[in-house]
Amino acid sequence: MPQAESGAEEPIASSDAMPETLEGGSTPAPVKMTAAGPGQVTDKFMDILLKAVEANNQDGFDYLEYKRALQNLAAMNMDEGTKYKSAFAAAQTMGVTAQSLAKSAQHYLGVLSAEEKKFASALANQRSTQIDGGNQQLKDLDLSVEQKRKQIAQLEKEIAAAEEQRSAIRTKVEAATQKVEQTRSNFVTTYDALLGQIRGDVENIQKYLAN
Repeated sequence: MPQAESGAEEPIASSDAMPETLEGGSTPAPVKMTAAGPGQVTDKFMDILLKAVEANNQDGFDYLEYKRALQNLAAMNMDEGTKYKSAFAAAQTMGVTAQSLAKSAQHYLGVLSAEEKKFASALANQRSTQIDGGNQQLKDLDLSVEQKRKQIAQLEKEIAAAEEQRSAIRTKVEAATQKVEQTRSNFVTTYDALLGQIRGDVENIQKYLAN
């Protein structure tokens, strides 16, 4: 909103204190740089704030009506000071003073301040549930992942030990198998040799001693 000209009359509220678009204004309010980048004037928030201001409109001709009168003069080819004075001249016919305009503007600044507090509370709640809660979930998941990694490392260590033990047992079993097979082979060979000797002796007994 434009600034009032300096003069005998007390100026009304500063343009920095009120959104520029009350019922059709076009100049956006200055954006604030945040960690997420420059902010933007949005229709959503502007609508919320304007509704709050309108809901608290005071009786009679006050700052809001004066603001509308200024906006009605926006299309006319006149300088800023003339617009302010022209709108104020109409307001004076209803007993309005510059001081009462400034006082009523302060009332709407209070309304906006209350809306800011409500927004801050809602934002804090979102931060608590969405950001802080999410960060806690991340910490919990990080801890869970680290624990599982340790479990995996322990399992891999146990698997390596089991594989080493399996290899040693396989070597032992193979050696025992070879030994058992060799023992069986030696027994069979010895058995066959002795069996052959006895059978040969039986044949010789029958051959040489039967008569």
